[in-house]
Amino acid sequence: MLREPQLKIVWLEQYLMLYREQDMTQAAMKLDISLATLQRNIRLLEQRVGTALIQREGKKFYITPEGRLLGEEAQQFFTRINQLPMQLKRELAGQLQGTVAVAWQSALSFNVLADVLAQFISDYPDVYVRSSVCTQSLMIEKRLQKGQLDVALMIVPPGDESLLVGSGRPIPYVIVSCPQPQRHWSTFAYVETVQELPAELRFPWNEERFPRAIVAKTNMMETVLFWAKSGVASYIPLSLAEPYIREGKLAIVATPPEEKFIQAYVCAAPTAMERPAVQIMAEQILFNLQSL
Repeated sequence: MLREPQLKIVWLEQYLMLYREQDMTQAAMKLDISLATLQRNIRLLEQRVGTALIQREGKKFYITPEGRLLGEEAQQFFTRINQLPMQLKRELAGQLQGTVAVAWQSALSFNVLADVLAQFISDYPDVYVRSSVCTQSLMIEKRLQKGQLDVALMIVPPGDESLLVGSGRPIPYVIVSCPQPQRHWSTFAYVETVQELPAELRFPWNEERFPRAIVAKTNMMETVLFWAKSGVASYIPLSLAEPYIREGKLAIVATPPEEKFIQAYVCAAPTAMERPAVQIMAEQILFNLQSL
C-alpha cells in the first residue's frame, strides 16, 4: 500500500498563491519557482488531501469547490501565523513592567545601543528604560554588583565572570578625518583621543614605532569633529566614527600601520537576569552586537 505524502507547508503556500492569482504561470513567477515545480507540488497536495483542487481543461483550469474551501482555510491559517509574533509580544508586553537600568562605556558610542533601546521601548511600553554612560569599566562592574545597574555594555570582560552574558564582534580602530582622498597615515596631523580605559586599551597607537604629529588631545567627539574640518585626523574605534561617517562629517582616510581592536561585552547581574525584561534586553543587545 502506497503511503500518502507528508503534508508540507510550502505546498500550502504555493497553492495559496495559485488560489489568489488564478493563473499558473503568474503564480510560479511570484513564487520564483518553475511552472513544472508548481504543477508537481499541486498534484502532491491533491494526493495528500484526497481530492482535486483544480480542474484542468487544456491549458486552462478552474478552482474546484474543495479547492476554494482549502484556499480560504489556508489564507486564514497563514494570517494567524503571521500575526502570532505580534500577539505574543503584546501578551508579553502586558506582563513586563518596572525599570531596566542600562549603561554603556563611552568608548563604544550610544549608537551601538540606540536601535535596540528604541525597539525595546516600542515593544514594551510599560517598562521604563533608564540609560547612562560611564567612562570606567570598573565603575560599571561595581554598579552591576550592587544592583544599581541591570545591563551594561563594556569594552573589557568583567573581572566577575558571573556578570558576563556574551560578547560582540571585535571593533577595529580606524583613522578618520573630513571626507577626502585616502593617503598614507604619516602625512596627517592628529588629535589624540584620551579615554579613561584599562592599561591594555589606553594607548592603542604605538607612538614609539609609528610617531605621529599630535596637535591636540581630547576625550570629546565634538573636538574630533572640530579638528576634522581642518583635515586633522583621529584614531578611534569604528563604533564611535560610524554615526558621523553616515552623516558625511567623517570618512576613513588612511590605513593604520597595525590593526587594533576593542570588543563589546554584554554584562548583567545573575539576579537581574531572572527578570524577563532584563533578560530580553540583554539578549537583544547581544544579538545586535553580533550582527554588526
